[in-house]
Amino acid sequence: MNENRWLVILLVLAVSISGVAGAAVIKEKREAKATQLAAQQQAARDAAQAAADEAAAAAAATEAPAAVAALPTAEETTTASTATSTTTDTGTTSTTSGTTTTTNSSTSSGSSSTTSTKKKTTNKKTTTTVPALAQGNTVTYGTWLGESLTWRVIDIRTNDVLLVTDRVISAGSFNSDTTALTPADYATSDISAWLTGTFAPQVFTADEQATLVTRLPDTGGVFLLTAEEANRYLDGTAARQAKALGAAQLIAGYSGEPLTVLGGKASWWLSTADPTDPRRAYSVNTDGDIVATDVTDPGIGLRPAIKLQRSKVTFTPDTGSKTAFTAAVK
Repeated sequence: MNENRWLVILLVLAVSISGVAGAAVIKEKREAKATQLAAQQQAARDAAQAAADEAAAAAAATEAPAAVAALPTAEETTTASTATSTTTDTGTTSTTSGTTTTTNSSTSSGSSSTTSTKKKTTNKKTTTTVPALAQGNTVTYGTWLGESLTWRVIDIRTNDVLLVTDRVISAGSFNSDTTALTPADYATSDISAWLTGTFAPQVFTADEQATLVTRLPDTGGVFLLTAEEANRYLDGTAARQAKALGAAQLIAGYSGEPLTVLGGKASWWLSTADPTDPRRAYSVNTDGDIVATDVTDPGIGLRPAIKLQRSKVTFTPDTGSKTAFTAAVK
């Protein structure tokens, strides 16, 4: 009986000891597993941080050398001056301008940092069309009465340009010899002789005269428009009306009489004779009408005409103008 009791007691003790030991082992395993898990988590965090640091270092290493290579000084600002080139021809003018600004600064205080700022080069290209000579434009060529003489373009051909003075430049009779059989014949007129012998040499230099197309009977390259040309190229009375050159109103014409001016306008001779009256030639009156006029009238003005050979003359637009040009011998 006592033996059984002791056996029971021993068995109970053994179970108790076994249970305590098992609990301790379980607890130990749990703590070991927790420690291992914490170590793995820390290792993962360390690895992530290391990767991030390595990536940042690589990025800095990539940018910094480029900045240093491009800008070696501690603080430097370089501004490229704007470059402009202009080429002028009969066609177009191109202007290109570019500006580049680069700034680099470096500051050291315990640690160093580099900041690089670049402004992209901006190229601006502007194309300007050079105005071409056109009908109705004015051209300065030669001198008369102490000032540059202005002509108006009335026709442009492949080889030449037809011009007439913009204003009435003098006055005189068509022909003072009324005893001639045909006093209205332009070839033998006083006005043709004056244009060739007096006007042309006074207006143009020898080189300039060489650029004129000779149109007979005028051998000096200066002539009068025909009635047909005045009607064709100066279409309408308003287009044919002309003011008088200021200096021409102050002196007598080649016939000794002053220019007749009405309402600021002056009449001017044409080279065409009136077929119904040998003593009359056509002129443009102050209203712009083409009328037959007595050849001896000394108050009628002149608007000489010329043809310029395009191969011998350049036409350059005046500054700021699209319709005014200056002609010059090539």
